[in-house]
Order: sequence, then structure tokens, then C-alpha cells
Amino acid sequence: MPSKNYPVLIIPAYNPDERLSQLLKEHSELCSEQKCIIVNDGSTAESMKIFNQLESDGYIVLHHKRNQGKGAALKTAMNYYLAVFSQEMTGVITADADGQHSVEDIIHLSQRFHEEPSKLYLGVRQIAKGDIPLRSRFGNVLTKLLFNVLTRSRIKDTQTGLRGIPNQLIRSLVMTTTKRYEFEFEMFFIAKKLRLQIEQLPIETIYIDNNKGSHFNPLVDSLRIYYIFLRFCSVAIFSFLLDFSLFSMFYLISQHAAFAVFGARLISAPVNFILNKNLSFKSQKSLLVSAFQYFTLVVVMGASSFYVMNFIHYTGLNIYFSKIIAEFLIFMANFLIQYLVIFTKRTNLISLNA
Repeated sequence: MPSKNYPVLIIPAYNPDERLSQLLKEHSELCSEQKCIIVNDGSTAESMKIFNQLESDGYIVLHHKRNQGKGAALKTAMNYYLAVFSQEMTGVITADADGQHSVEDIIHLSQRFHEEPSKLYLGVRQIAKGDIPLRSRFGNVLTKLLFNVLTRSRIKDTQTGLRGIPNQLIRSLVMTTTKRYEFEFEMFFIAKKLRLQIEQLPIETIYIDNNKGSHFNPLVDSLRIYYIFLRFCSVAIFSFLLDFSLFSMFYLISQHAAFAVFGARLISAPVNFILNKNLSFKSQKSLLVSAFQYFTLVVVMGASSFYVMNFIHYTGLNIYFSKIIAEFLIFMANFLIQYLVIFTKRTNLISLNA
């Protein structure tokens, strides 16, 4: 039987069917003491009878007037949890409303989280190519590849909705600006910033009717998931073109590589800083702290770029091509340091009514 600080179960729902009611019925039979928060994410009138019945049965049901996305629904529930339950409980379990997670797996992950509530727990589906619909395999493979490359981690299932999330991470998550499926992707980066361990537990793979109940759109939602990285890439391309143009001009004038590299960076770096702080990462961190860290990075990366460029140039390659290759090699390091260290968001708690 769950104890006082057992994690709260959160289920976001958009136009759910009877599978949600069945899931909660089975859950109440096996784990009746676990508190549940259901979020109606702007569902149509046809679905209201399900939510009305759940409220009659004593469940906490929060409502969005319009559909805002899975991330927004999770944050609504998390804000409620922080305001009502966080003083006596250590975290939450999230699960999907479409029957993709068995009650047994939900309870098992809840128990594991309860034993050690300082980690991020993932219910990892045992993915075999032939068993998973194309629309789900498409998104999972791409997001897994991107995250693993960016963070040098090995997350087996980046799209799993069955997660155990500790209070420390919840307080940071409610401060994010993402609202849809990309919220769950950004969760990994924030956990990485907080240096939380990630524990992956195997769960049953369930896809009903070829995953038709999922509201994940492979094209649109994949773009949303990669939005942070795409914003950074867009700014990086613009900044690179500016920096490369200035480098070429200074090199033509001086024929001195060091002068050209640092002269160009002196002009392009402030532009890149402003764009990354306000557009790429939308950071609320102190301007002075971010600026100090960023321009320290500029000096280090500028020196690295210069030495790498010279090394490549000495092999016989044209100076301009050497510059392009050097910038490409340090690109990923730039992204990770700026995202994980420099342009972090605030992690203080916001109120439920914010």
C-alpha cells in the first residue's frame, strides 16, 4: 500500500475514449491510495462525459478551455501538484491516456520511484522494428539520435510518456516556454543541466489500432521537438555568414589569420550573444552573468578555431575552407555549452495562477 509520500499520477488527456476510464478503473483496483491528476486539454464536448464521470468518482480533473498541447497540460498538472502536494510528496508519475501504458507498469515505475525519488525514471518500450507503427518509429528514432548525439547519453526511448519526475526537476520544468510534445524532449536537457541520473525501466510495448489514438504528428511535432536546436542552427548560420564575411575582409586587408579571426569575432560575437540569449534559448538568466560566461567562451572557442584552422591550413587546404571546417568542428561544443551552462532558464517556482 502506498505511503504518505507516494508519487502522484498525472494523465494529460485530449479527446479521450473509454480507454482512459478503463485504465483508471484498473489502477484504482490495484493502487487505490495513489492520488491522480487528470488534465482535460481542451477536449470537445463529446469527451466531457468521461471527465464529468471522473470528477464524480473523486478524481482531480483540471480543465483547459482550448487545446494547448501535451506539454502545457503536464505543466498545468505540475503547477497544481507543486501548490497542493509537493510539501509532503517527492514527485509525480506521468502516463498517457490512450492505453499505451499498462497499470502494472505504472505501478512498478511508481514503486521504483518511491524507493529512490531523486532520479528521472523512464518506462522504456522494448522496441522491435516490426512491432511499432511507422509514425511512432519515425519520431522516436530521430529524437533519440539527436538527443544522444547532443548529450552523449544513451536514452533508449525519448518519446515515452511513462516517466517518474522528482520535485527538483518539476520546479524547473514549469518555467519552460514549450507547450507541446517538445516539452518532453526538453525535459532531458533540463535533467542533464541538473545532473540528475536517468534510470530506464523496461515496460510492455502497447500500440492500439496502429497508434491511431496518438495525437503526435510526425512532421509538425518533430519540428517542434527540434525547435530549440533549429533556432540555434538558424542563428548560428546567420552568425557564421557574418563572421566569415568579416574574416574574409580582414584577411584580404591584413593577410594575417589571427587578426582576421579575432577581428571578425569581435564584431560577430555580440550579435550572436544577443540573438542566442533572446531568440535561440530565450534565457532569463542575468545579463551580466550570461555575458561574462559567453565572452569567456568566445575567447576559448576563438583560440580553438584559430589553431584548428591553422592546423588544417598547414596541410595545404585553402585558408577559407580551413576556416569553414574549423567552425563546423566546434559547432556542437558551442551549442552544448551555451544550452547547458550559459543560457539556462530560471528554476524558481511560479504560482498555480500565473
